[in-house]
Amino acid sequence: MTRKTACSIALAAALASAGTVGAQMSPMARLAVRLDTAPSAAEQLHERGLAYTSHGTVEAMRDAARFHELSASKRQEDDLQSARCLREAAQMRYAVGEVAVARKLMVQSAERAAALGDVVNAAESYLDAAWLSSELRDFTFARDYTTKAKLLAASPLLTGEQRTAIRARMAE
Repeated sequence: MTRKTACSIALAAALASAGTVGAQMSPMARLAVRLDTAPSAAEQLHERGLAYTSHGTVEAMRDAARFHELSASKRQEDDLQSARCLREAAQMRYAVGEVAVARKLMVQSAERAAALGDVVNAAESYLDAAWLSSELRDFTFARDYTTKAKLLAASPLLTGEQRTAIRARMAE
């Protein structure tokens, strides 16, 4: 018997036994396996948001923002991707001229990142929220968000490079 034939027989035997095992699984167990391997609803929404971003139209950007917002809302509280989705939604909202909504989403992103210990993204999002506040002529909030970023920049969790990058953005 050639090596190719032996491999084919072994593969056929493995597939046959896998089919038998699968047939012996309860419907709930098969569902659990499917759910475990299928992308989550949050991830599917995130992917749709990314796809809509590439269309480049104002309406597509609004749709992309909505998908990112929904993706964030479907995620667990300890999922860092939720903060990133909120940040992406904020960027989309800003791109279509919805500055006040963009600021609100950016602050939510900063708060979520900070709550999860993602100091860099929290500081970056607070700085973006400060910039958006300045654009809205809301200088009190601009100062408050800059102060929050400044406090985060002092975190011992940051590397020297991260701290320098955050402080450089504050100096802009």
